[in-house]
Amino acid sequence: HEAFISPDGTQVWTAVRGEDYVSVVSLETGEEVDRIETAKGPSKVVFSPDGEQAFVNHFDANELDVIDVASREVTDRIAVPEEAGASADEAISPDGEEIWLGHPMTGKTTVVNVGESAVETVLDTGARTNHPNFVTNEDGEELAYVTVGGEKKTLVYRRSEDDSEPEMVTEIENSGASPHGIWPSPDNTRIYVALQKSDAVDVIDTSTNEVINTLKVGQDPQALVYVAGADPEGGGQSNLTQQGIGKRIEN
Repeated sequence: HEAFISPDGTQVWTAVRGEDYVSVVSLETGEEVDRIETAKGPSKVVFSPDGEQAFVNHFDANELDVIDVASREVTDRIAVPEEAGASADEAISPDGEEIWLGHPMTGKTTVVNVGESAVETVLDTGARTNHPNFVTNEDGEELAYVTVGGEKKTLVYRRSEDDSEPEMVTEIENSGASPHGIWPSPDNTRIYVALQKSDAVDVIDTSTNEVINTLKVGQDPQALVYVAGADPEGGGQSNLTQQGIGKRIEN
């Protein structure tokens, strides 16, 4: 489903959603070097900031698996409430203290306390809840952003500093249909939202939480990752292609 490079930069870990394992591939050889058995339907892999743990959510099992990166062994299986259901996407907070899980089929978002290996709360976020991600804004507030595809909104929550629920800050009206993937810029001044059914990406100013631009992209965008410094010598467009933008649409 989604693949991420290991913290040491030597491997790609991919959740194979149709199976029950995470595939570990060597970046040097391109060969699969291991398969880490998980619950059924692993959907994504995220790594802790210190690189010591990996966390795998599942589309076909109500659990979050914790993997020791060095040994590639599952060390914990955190139960996710039945009311939340299948989890399509997840994100880990920059401090590594929380994991937020998006549940599209039930309209829920689960907040997991990493240190306690337990669910803190389940939020009602709305139909077709998709991806979460995190921003620390210019005022130092630690915020979580959640895309809600069925309501054409991105919700903003203030993370709790105690055992209370996260506080809703605002609802951002997206400019198109089915907001899905979401990722902040490294300086946290912008957050980008892929609009799956509008073939576009919204640019949100995190100081005002308003959409300030909408970019046309290829068809049906779902996940989105911001890669900083990818083109340090050029004008930012090296190796990009148009993906058929501007061509006649055919059904």
